[in-house]
Amino acid sequence: MISLCKNLSELVEQDEAAFTKIGWEGDYTNGAFYFSLPTDYQMAIGYIWSLCLKTLHKEDQTIVRQDGKRGLYSVVTLATAANEALPSDTLELEGLMPGYQSVIIPLQRVQPEEMAERITSIVKPSNAIGIEAIEGLDGVVVRGVIERVKVVVDLVRRFDAESSESGMVVVDVVNRTALEVVAEVNAIISALAQHNNESLESSLIASSGGQSIRVYGPIAEQQRIRSLIEEADRKAAIETRVFDPRGYPLETVAQFIETMAKDETGRGSGESWRVAQDTLTSTLIVTGTLARQTRGCSREQWETA
Repeated sequence: MISLCKNLSELVEQDEAAFTKIGWEGDYTNGAFYFSLPTDYQMAIGYIWSLCLKTLHKEDQTIVRQDGKRGLYSVVTLATAANEALPSDTLELEGLMPGYQSVIIPLQRVQPEEMAERITSIVKPSNAIGIEAIEGLDGVVVRGVIERVKVVVDLVRRFDAESSESGMVVVDVVNRTALEVVAEVNAIISALAQHNNESLESSLIASSGGQSIRVYGPIAEQQRIRSLIEEADRKAAIETRVFDPRGYPLETVAQFIETMAKDETGRGSGESWRVAQDTLTSTLIVTGTLARQTRGCSREQWETA
């Protein structure tokens, strides 16, 4: 820790305007760091303290308060500080503040898991900085060295405020009709609200052509809704099944199925359907997606080929 005192001395000497007439002393004994300043220069203490913290943080160490606001300040590793720091409702930013702090940031609109994911995509978690979404808490816990915590807290609050802005985005669908995808995504949104206590406020409207979906709602939700739409729009597996018309003319039923299947208004599946007639058994062999096959037909009329 002698190097710490030397580095700190050099930093003080560089700021001649503030410290030319200030005498100071540094020492490191039994894990505790002490320094003193003349009483008529008390306004400079916070600056000196910040310099001391920054110097320690470069060496993966920090200063923590061991026994309350008037207790002993000790130098520990960042790993030790991360394990010992208890979350607080506010950051301590003045005076002889701890160099490593943990603070709870309430969220108004963004889900904690989403916020933690967004922040970690920008700031790589380490002993010096981290963010956690706590189950049952409408907020996140930010922990780390004070200069990095302040930056991340500002980001969290800005992202949460931006989420109140609304907008519209259009998402194209390829494998299913817009109506089908909207119905499935709305069901997922309802399930998330009911079972995960996760509320999504966006509204989905299928286009008249059936090939796109308009999403209205908070801008912060757009990426999540887009992901749900893309998941619901995945191409369904193609299956071959045998259909028994049950007394209806084979040719008539075949023509009806093909007309519905290849309908381009959003009700059909276009060229992904194939219908073959088996006159020996008076059945139809239909190839297509299971959802399309079973629409409008009873389960008893189908059997796997």
